[in-house]
Amino acid sequence: MSGDKPDYQLISSLRYDKEALISAQWNTSRNGDRQSAYLLLSYTVDRLTTAAKVHSWAVPVELALDSLESRCDASLKNKDLDQPYKIRIVLSRQGEISVKSTPVPKLNNPKDLFVAAALNPSSSSLISEAPISVYLDTEPTSPSLFTSTKTTRREVYNLARIRVGIPAIGVEPGTPNDVLLYRSDGRAMETSIRNIAFLREGRWVTPFLQVGCLPGVTRRLLVEEGKIVESEILITDLKVGETLLLFNAVEGARLGKLCTSN
Repeated sequence: MSGDKPDYQLISSLRYDKEALISAQWNTSRNGDRQSAYLLLSYTVDRLTTAAKVHSWAVPVELALDSLESRCDASLKNKDLDQPYKIRIVLSRQGEISVKSTPVPKLNNPKDLFVAAALNPSSSSLISEAPISVYLDTEPTSPSLFTSTKTTRREVYNLARIRVGIPAIGVEPGTPNDVLLYRSDGRAMETSIRNIAFLREGRWVTPFLQVGCLPGVTRRLLVEEGKIVESEILITDLKVGETLLLFNAVEGARLGKLCTSN
């Protein structure tokens, strides 16, 4: 890789969903008090801006809330706006921004994307989706610039998926399986496409960002609202069969279960 022409780009994805988001006050208040069908778009601006600085890239003037919203709107031109979409935003070192929209399934509980974060897993009758099966990786992953910022360089995540028998390609929101990555010192990080939290003493606990996991926009929201708290999680403390909380900006929050290896 040349220092002038990196073989990767910065990426961030979020959900477009009129039914779930247009009247959600928590989303409106974080969007300059304007109703929006994009999940936490202002947080996506913050995330990409911070990542660009971490990679020592110039921050383009187009990476602003109004400009990015217009680019997202353009990606949905001539599409059914009552359908939810995954919005994938890509930023190059040269400051070029591209946006692509892809249809995603409607949620069973579209009025509350984060109901799973508020429930006691032992009485989760409001959640009809089957839990996501999460397998503990068989090898540790070294934290790096490419685990603490989201880029198109996804090799460590694909390798982790392959090690536990999960396909590495064609990964889209809603996939029923995932893999939990951890460091060589035994500290849990995240899954291959989601941030994660564990139920400890009646609270959802998520790994510190300092372990090298991604600063997801949904993770930021859940921390701000006190639905999850940060702590150290060691894989030696995990139990097969325990309930997990998984979340990203396309799916919202989902329940998972720690499973034995495939």
